[in-house]
Amino acid sequence: MKTLKVIGNSFIYAVAEEAGLEKVWCVIADDSEETAEVTQILAGERLPKLNLSTASRDDIKSALQFLVEKPGSSLKGIKLAVATEKIEEAPRKYWKNLEPITKLKCGITKGKKLDTLKEIFYLTPEPIPDVITDPELLDTFTVGELRKMATKRGMSGTSKMKKADLVAVLSKSA
Repeated sequence: MKTLKVIGNSFIYAVAEEAGLEKVWCVIADDSEETAEVTQILAGERLPKLNLSTASRDDIKSALQFLVEKPGSSLKGIKLAVATEKIEEAPRKYWKNLEPITKLKCGITKGKKLDTLKEIFYLTPEPIPDVITDPELLDTFTVGELRKMATKRGMSGTSKMKKADLVAVLSKSA
């Protein structure tokens, strides 16, 4: 006889066992990790995860809305439309962590709010291109990193430039 494993709603199985029931209706599924994950998500035993690097606007909005509406959520006060727009427009495909969200002026700050996002969102960043001209992406780097980029491109006179000037120069140069 094949051994069966409970992959979702295990509390129902435990109750049936405690009650001494000999038969319980169930759904028999394959034993893949994906099936187990989907079953646990549908049973509310596990939260779904969303890759923020590639997520669509609608997916970002839905995930944020879920987190905002969660009882006791630290995200209660954020403006959903603003946060969705700012996150969707950001160069998130290169983010290594969720920290850049705190600089988007979307109501999500470090600490509890950022930790709440980690419940659902994860990232799989793309490698950063050798030559970056996107001003939004350039703005995510430090002044030191921008100066190194300028030097690597053979630009002179950038050692005393401020961040905004470095971003402007690097975004025009290819």
